[in-house]
Amino acid sequence: MISRLRPAVLAAAAVVVALLAGCTGAPQPHLVAGSAVRVGVDQPLTSANARTSPARGNATDSAVAGLIRDGFGWWGDDGEWVADRAFGSVDVVAEQPFTVRWTVSTGVAWSDGVPIDAADLLLAWAADSTRLTTPGLRVDDYVDPDTGRLSDDLPDDAVYFDGARSSGLEHSTATPTVGDDGRSITVVFDRPVTNLPALIAPVVPAHLAAEAALGTRHQRDGADAKAAVIAAIEGADAASLAPLARSWNSDWTVGDEVDARLAISSGPYALETVAADGSAVLRARDDYRGTRQPGVDELDLRVATDPLAAVKSFRDGDLDVVSPEPSADVAALLRDDPDLDPVFGSRGRVEHLELRASGSRSGVFDDPRVRRAFLAVVPRERIVAATAGEVDPDAEPVAASLFRPGASGMAAGSAAADLPDDPDVAAAKRLLRQAGESAPEVCVLFDPDRASRRTAFELLRDAAAKAGFVVQDCSTPDWASQLGSAGAYDAALFAWDTAGLPPEGLAEPFRSTSVANFTGFGDAESDRLLARIQSAAVDGDTAERDRLLAELETRVAQAAVTLPLSASPTIVLTSGAISGVVASPLTGGVLDAAWAWRPTADDGASG
Repeated sequence: MISRLRPAVLAAAAVVVALLAGCTGAPQPHLVAGSAVRVGVDQPLTSANARTSPARGNATDSAVAGLIRDGFGWWGDDGEWVADRAFGSVDVVAEQPFTVRWTVSTGVAWSDGVPIDAADLLLAWAADSTRLTTPGLRVDDYVDPDTGRLSDDLPDDAVYFDGARSSGLEHSTATPTVGDDGRSITVVFDRPVTNLPALIAPVVPAHLAAEAALGTRHQRDGADAKAAVIAAIEGADAASLAPLARSWNSDWTVGDEVDARLAISSGPYALETVAADGSAVLRARDDYRGTRQPGVDELDLRVATDPLAAVKSFRDGDLDVVSPEPSADVAALLRDDPDLDPVFGSRGRVEHLELRASGSRSGVFDDPRVRRAFLAVVPRERIVAATAGEVDPDAEPVAASLFRPGASGMAAGSAAADLPDDPDVAAAKRLLRQAGESAPEVCVLFDPDRASRRTAFELLRDAAAKAGFVVQDCSTPDWASQLGSAGAYDAALFAWDTAGLPPEGLAEPFRSTSVANFTGFGDAESDRLLARIQSAAVDGDTAERDRLLAELETRVAQAAVTLPLSASPTIVLTSGAISGVVASPLTGGVLDAAWAWRPTADDGASG
């Protein structure tokens, strides 16, 4: 929740936060000493800084970062932000210009005892805002295409933090102001932005980055190092920023051992050991006094890239928790073993069909009647049954475009979209006659290497032919770079990854000026509606936000530019030794909320 400043209320809130932060002497109420859980992960741990480009695509990196770092809150499985008021507060201090202050509570510290303060927040801003990048630097020229990491060819004097390039912080108008309390920064934006608590994420300790990059001396309170970071950023000192950026980008990369830098934590767990294959052990911090109190003492993460082998390891008792990559083969293995009791869920990845309302290859979708006719023949039920349904027998078509499955507003979104599950060939033929089209050609773009997309295409092609459409295969391995390209295709089958997006973020592809708008949809009224959605989100008015999203859902459905299909399924297997494991739709997957796991009374530890 974001607050507008009201002195009396804030004074009371400050007392509560101070009381929470000051509770450092009580023992952890849930931690079971000696308990251990063995977790199969399908990607190796590569970095303790999950904000870098290569780490953002690694579910293990994302999950571990969430367990070893605290911040202003975290994402819940329903897509809503859960504020951590013990860590700090986020306040909108002015509307014109839009001005926001992030403040860390008194007493919040890294595990080495150094306070988390304005220097850490300022470094986080520098990393994700792109405001300090060397002018004219062509960053993509220095990215290794195989690893996604910055190459050693990046000039030593170049300043580039490999953070989130479009987080919202790029709309900052100037370097933030450090508060007199030394625990806050204030940022002025050129427009209102949402998702404020998640924008500033102190993932790299500023004092350790300065010691590594600038050679500042080590102190118990990190004062000199923090002062050096603040001076470099406030002064835009390229000579200091260049090595500081290199440290932020690479010094938290995980090798085959945990050095003192990687062992520092601010969250409920700390990284204890890593193996050459990227397996790792996380240890619950007995000195942690934050909000997310852990229950399991040791999380033993074991790399298991082969999903069938992972299931077999679980069955043999070598793993306590595993979430294998879903496939028909995995589903068959689960069905054949009555002793396995999988829990199915869905990821924040939604497969969908998009039509180009303008700039399409054939031009037939310029006419909304042809678009409506095409969407009317999409066999959603059959597509879902043949793709997600091969894994989860209860998989159903997603009911709305602007609400993720499980979201609080999905019922309203579903009613607003009113999407049919079964094809209506007669209606499609009638619309084509009205449009004067008898055999419109439709080129469909998709990834040919994904069997589920190939299946969806073939079912779509055959169903559309019954109404007269001539559907062509325009698949290419280079499909992602083709999205939005004028004249390249008419329709596209791909997935939006909504994990980590605020609910209002799902509306962004329908803004007329959005870089994510590949359909050409957009008009002044919809843009005004999007502005109201954003305003409601900034105000924390979730009811109004969802009402407006449902209103936009209706407009999108009437425009006939997109049709949601299915959410990517997940599978979780859990032994009787642990409770609280959920099939999370978030990027970190099953590990995302591992701090909330609890050993069962009859089996507190695994061997």
